[in-house]
Amino acid sequence: DGGEADPTLDPITEEVMTDPVMAADGFTYERGQVEDWFRRRGPVSMVTGAPLPHPGLVPNHSVRALIQARHPHVLLAPWRN
Repeated sequence: DGGEADPTLDPITEEVMTDPVMAADGFTYERGQVEDWFRRRGPVSMVTGAPLPHPGLVPNHSVRALIQARHPHVLLAPWRN
């Protein structure tokens, strides 16, 4: 569509995220998707395929707030680190 990507959507599944986390590549993913990816492939970016320096994930509070505002019908996962 030529528009800007919707930050509330997982870049792989293109579905509204319920537990958005940021990986070391700077991209935000659905927690379950990226955790499964790391289990299968190790710490590699789901978007670029580049190796990541670590598999750590950080909750993305800004995207979570945006999801609450844009998609009030979406049930967000409980907070966790």
